[in-house]
Parts: sequence; structure tokens; C-alpha cells
Amino acid sequence: WMREIPAEVFRNGCYRYRRAVIKCAQGAGAPQRKSRAGTQSALLTKELFEIRDGKLKIKSRMMNLGIVRWVPHREYEPPNMVSISQGPDGKWFIGFSFDDGAKPPKPEMAQSEDEILGVDLGIANAVYKSDGKTIHPSEQSIARYQTRERRAKILQRRMAKQQRNSTNRRKNKKRLATVRARQANARRDFAHKASFQLCQTKRKAIAFENIRLTNMTRRPKPKLSESGTGFAPNGARAKAGLNKALLNQSLGLIRSLSRQKAAKFGKAFIVVEAARSSQECRRCHFTSPDNRKSQAEFICQACGHTDHADHNSSHIIAQRALDLIRQELTAHACRGGHCPPMTQEAPPVRKW
Repeated sequence: WMREIPAEVFRNGCYRYRRAVIKCAQGAGAPQRKSRAGTQSALLTKELFEIRDGKLKIKSRMMNLGIVRWVPHREYEPPNMVSISQGPDGKWFIGFSFDDGAKPPKPEMAQSEDEILGVDLGIANAVYKSDGKTIHPSEQSIARYQTRERRAKILQRRMAKQQRNSTNRRKNKKRLATVRARQANARRDFAHKASFQLCQTKRKAIAFENIRLTNMTRRPKPKLSESGTGFAPNGARAKAGLNKALLNQSLGLIRSLSRQKAAKFGKAFIVVEAARSSQECRRCHFTSPDNRKSQAEFICQACGHTDHADHNSSHIIAQRALDLIRQELTAHACRGGHCPPMTQEAPPVRKW
């Protein structure tokens, strides 16, 4: 069956594997074997495809594999390389990248806190802006997501009792993949809508905190019992629920999409350090864990300032972004006006 596949596809597969090994040597994760039950993808170079009149023609010098109709979601330039993939639910996608010419403006355009929109991401409030407004998924979307979650659990229980490699199990597995794909589409849809609303602000810059979801959603380590035999409870079940709630909000996707759309809307994008942003008072900058009484209540133990905890955090993020801009302007002046663009990884701006 390997003779039925063009030789260029094997060459491109070796190229992708070589890049994965090089990235692994540079500190990235090791390349993993792909299962036929997961997402299937192939890299097509320009001699293997042709795009014309909304149709993708896949071909080679020796064979013509067929034509696939596709719908582009934006204007594009003809690519030299595309990646065509098929998800576990059976849907096909084509992806490629090109330079659209959009360049983000310099963060120095924002000169005051009122010109910066601080964004706090969380679970209870998915997106809380420093102007006092929040962004939540609609009640209808939440209800549909919960219905699909219940449906997925039923299918998982059913699949656990079915015989491996049986026809009914394969059908059930595809139904489960379809439900999971719809849940992922719902999360992606909310991330697009939230990032679009954020970039429509009249302010000149958008500031996010540098939350590390990989570290936040890491499972707890096993805990040995005092007797030395067996393991003691380590709160893994509660942590699993927290991790699932964090990942369901698509916080990382909201930030990455906001970075992409900010350049199109002419907004500067700034990322600041997230350390203790929920414990610092935006009035007197006193920082203490006792300031946050609950998830939504913030009471400063020094000046008595009271506010919604997420609203206070969003202002802290905007203030840190402004401090970062001023630090960069000062360093720029000290170097005689010759300095690289402002980095997006900001160090802590206050000593605790």
C-alpha cells in the first residue's frame, strides 16, 4: 500500500520528524507516535496541490488523488506549503500561514492607566476588564456544553464495557469523538468572541497577566503515608476538578487570539507578571494574602479599600503595564534612543 502514496509525502514526513527532533534537542517535548484513532495530518508542498476557484486539487506527477472543496474564512495569499488534517470526528481541515502585513503598534502610545485595558482571567469570571465589565459565555452555550458533557460520560461508560476492536466499539468511539469535537468548537467560539470584544475597546493598549496554565493545571505529586506503606490522600480529586474548570475556560486561547487580533485593531498588547496580582491593593499597593477574603471580596488590611477581587486585579494588571512602559521609555532614553522593541515578558515591578 505504500506504493499508492506519492514519494513526496514520505519526504515531507521525514522533514517534519527532523524538525521535531531538532526542537526536542532545543528543549521542547519529544516527538510522539501518532495513533490512527487520533488526528491524522500530512504536509503537502507546492508540487502536491493546487488551489483554484475555491477547490483544493491534490495531485502529483504520477497520479491525481482528487479535488476537495473548502471554504476560506479570510483573504489569503497562495501558499507554498499546506497541512491537511482529519480529526477523530471525521472532519477535514487545511491550514497554512502567510504574512498579512499587520504590525502591532508600540506600547509607548499608552501614557496613562485610563488608556490601558487590564484583563483578569479566571474561573468564576472568565474575563474581567478594568472598566468594570465582564465577558461570559451565554446561558444557552453553557447548557449545551453541560448536555454534551453528560452525553460524553454515558458514551465513555458504554465504551468501557465493549469488546476491543469490535464494530460497535468503533462506532461508539466515533460518537464520543464527535461530542468532544463539538465541545472544543464551543470553547473556541467563546474564545473568538471574547477576544473580539476585548480588541474593540477604545483604549490604546490591552494588558494580560502571564499566567502559566501548564504549571497551574499540573497534577499533585503522590504523598506517602506516615507509616511508610501506601499513600496518603493528596487532594488529587479536588485538583482534577479545578484543572478541568481552568481548561474549560480556554484562558490561554483567549490570550493568544487577543494577541493576534490586537494588531489588526491597532491596539498594543502587553503581558505583565502575574505574581500576587490578586493580593495587591490598587490604591496603596499593600500586598497580603489576607486582603482577599473570598473569591469575590477584596478588603485591604492597610487602607481599608473594598472592591470586587477580580476588578481590583484587572486594575493592578493595567498599572503594571503602565509601569513597564515607563521603565522601557526610561531605558530607551538612557541608551540614546537605540533599543529593541519592548519585551512581552515583564519582571515584577514592585517588591513585596
